[in-house]
Amino acid sequence: MNLSKESEKLLLKFIPQQSLPLIKKWLEDYPVQVAIVDERKTKAGDYRPAMSQRIPKITINVDRNAYRFLITLTHEIAHHIAFSTFGPYIKPHGKQWKDTYFSLLSELQHQHVFPEKLAATLPTYPARLKSTTAGTAEMDKILRAMDHPNEALTYVEDIANGTVFFLEDGKSFRKIKKRRVRFLCQNLDNEKYYLFPPGVQIYMNPQLVKTI
Repeated sequence: MNLSKESEKLLLKFIPQQSLPLIKKWLEDYPVQVAIVDERKTKAGDYRPAMSQRIPKITINVDRNAYRFLITLTHEIAHHIAFSTFGPYIKPHGKQWKDTYFSLLSELQHQHVFPEKLAATLPTYPARLKSTTAGTAEMDKILRAMDHPNEALTYVEDIANGTVFFLEDGKSFRKIKKRRVRFLCQNLDNEKYYLFPPGVQIYMNPQLVKTI
């Protein structure tokens, strides 16, 4: 099945241009319906195989970050190819999916689709692949930095203990210390303590915090 020109134009609104030939090839070799939908909080994408007369379908969230959208789409296409190749009883994120996903990412890597910093965070062998779209904390950090190329926006793990920072809703905190993998911080309004994951985005300038 050949992709229509309309479908190609739609994809180019969301993916890097240099990735289109590979995405087109995969979707033509393994036909599947792709739907782009409004952002969902619980998932970035999903795959539903052809069952009970229903055609296979991939659903992807709208995303202004072309590289995150591409990684999510590749993740879901890997589900479809693995399901089509190995049958319906494989584990969703088992060896067959990991091998398939790694192969697809390697093809994108070979075409130099990803920026150097992002490419460096991609797994070097299938067993290291994660079921989440972002894959690793470092990959997620780089992707989110692409979302907000603003020097005033940083991460709680990158500031010194004692530093005051702000969340998007305007609340202010002071970083206290690291506890295992999270960071203990004090809310300066109610003086309560909270644990923050290292990749939480924070503002250093309260004037840049959005008004909610």
